[in-house]
Amino acid sequence: MGQVLKRFSRRQGVREIRRSKYDIPVTELLPGVPESQRDKVLLRRGYIEEFYRLVASGLDVDRAIAACCETHKLRVFSLRNWVSRYRKLGMIGLVDSNSEAVRF
Repeated sequence: MGQVLKRFSRRQGVREIRRSKYDIPVTELLPGVPESQRDKVLLRRGYIEEFYRLVASGLDVDRAIAACCETHKLRVFSLRNWVSRYRKLGMIGLVDSNSEAVRF
């Protein structure tokens, strides 16, 4: 699960909270990935999150991809590829496969 943290509140005293995967720093999620690549991964994840928000709002997948690509001046092929790799591999799938060697 997540890492257990302790948080102090004046009203509630000490209580335990769980750290979710969204609280974990990118350096822990992507060990061995250069900082320049981490920035690209976060940017791509932002595009994918927007795509999912559009789908959740009721747009079909093709229109959501087209809208996201038009907004951010992306190629449809690129966004489809990132979404596919993100679904299969998570954030590590958003690292450029043709750039610097990354050791996992």
